[in-house]
Amino acid sequence: MIKEKTIIILFLIFTILPALTSFAETGEDLLTKGIESYNSGDYSNTQKLLTRAIPLIKEKSKAVEAHKYLAFVYIAYGENQKAHNEFIEALKIDNAFRLDPKMTSPKIMEVFRKAKAEIVSEGAISIITKPEGAKVYLNGNLIGETPLRQDEIVAGEHKISIKKRGYEPIEAGITVKDKILTNIEHTLTEATGILNINTAPGNAAVIFDNESIGNAPLKVKNVSSGAHTLKISKKGYDDLVKELAFNKGEEKALTTALKKRVVLLGPLTEKDQQAGAATAKNLIIETLRDLPFHQLITVPEEKEAELLGQYSITLVALTDHLHLIKIKKAFELSLDTFFNKSLPVEIRPPLAREDAGGVDLLFNLFIDRINEMTRDKETAGYGYLNLGSYHLHLKNWKEAIAAYNQVALSNKEGLGKGTALFRIGEVYESLGYWSEAAEYYYRAMAQFPQNTLISNQGEAVSSAAQKRLKRLRSLGLIRERY
Repeated sequence: MIKEKTIIILFLIFTILPALTSFAETGEDLLTKGIESYNSGDYSNTQKLLTRAIPLIKEKSKAVEAHKYLAFVYIAYGENQKAHNEFIEALKIDNAFRLDPKMTSPKIMEVFRKAKAEIVSEGAISIITKPEGAKVYLNGNLIGETPLRQDEIVAGEHKISIKKRGYEPIEAGITVKDKILTNIEHTLTEATGILNINTAPGNAAVIFDNESIGNAPLKVKNVSSGAHTLKISKKGYDDLVKELAFNKGEEKALTTALKKRVVLLGPLTEKDQQAGAATAKNLIIETLRDLPFHQLITVPEEKEAELLGQYSITLVALTDHLHLIKIKKAFELSLDTFFNKSLPVEIRPPLAREDAGGVDLLFNLFIDRINEMTRDKETAGYGYLNLGSYHLHLKNWKEAIAAYNQVALSNKEGLGKGTALFRIGEVYESLGYWSEAAEYYYRAMAQFPQNTLISNQGEAVSSAAQKRLKRLRSLGLIRERY
């Protein structure tokens, strides 16, 4: 009895179960196994698997693959007519089906071309451009560069694109006829550029190559290659003048925040300070080295006439660390050092803010006062920070780093350390030491929100450091660690 049961179980294992497993296989499964068998050189098994797969496959692209590999097997056996028939079946399913001559043996290509000639009508195109070297796209696919001849193109309508850097692209439809060579010739037209201009505030006058062309925001079209001059003007703001170089067909974007124009009243000489008077005159300062080490008073341009005609400015006191200014009527007034004024607004440290009858006063001191500040515990952090900025803009790199390193050491709380670390990063970036710059920007971010000279500056320093790190990463100058 046991022997009979064993025989039944073995019968099920070796007969029925394989049949059930075989029944469950899909055409796609058989195709995959057939391709694997072909790649291993077992052509007999490949033929069996693909013959079973073809009637089961539903997807057209898979069916084409099955016929293709079955044709390969027949060619391996020397049965070219059967291979020819399989290629015919594949082309009936998809007449765009092709074999890559570079990846396929000449024997297979010969059989395939004969089969294709029976099913598919094909022609050829020849493309010549002046100048040469233009890329040619047929139905969106790159087929080569001019001069170019492309054979075996299915007869009918096609889209062709011809592109060359610095020239206007050509888009056209072509008709390819069976067994006909279609000749295409084009003389390319030099492309013109585009300049997109945006300003804050808007409505600024735009002068391009000495010609007024409108107000921002503005799109300047048909810009020829080469050098151009751009000038942007708006009343009450400094003119922006830039030299721009365009390549053929280049598109550029310029977005700029215009600077409020100010008039400098001063400089205040020691005699003027003692007399408590300001000499009104406009100054043009080319470099920091030309700047006298005295305080400058800056006011918005539109306030100049009003200020000189109706108000008087009197220096009433000179304290250890800042000038106090008394005015008869309230209007916006600011005192800045030149080197701090040229720093990014988001990280420019004010030394003090006072409200005098509704007037917001911003004080920064020059180098002749900064040395005194560094000797005072309460203001040492500010002093070294400004001293570092001074040396940074004079490109005294070692002196700048030394001053910034003193910021946190000059007071118990370590105030200003984040700002100083950021500035050291700027020094290294100016010198092209990208990794060192990134390290200090990273350390500056780690100081937020503590260790900043004023309550809201930590966030600004952190944000500025993030922007610098992002830019260095985008240029591929630092590793992803940052």
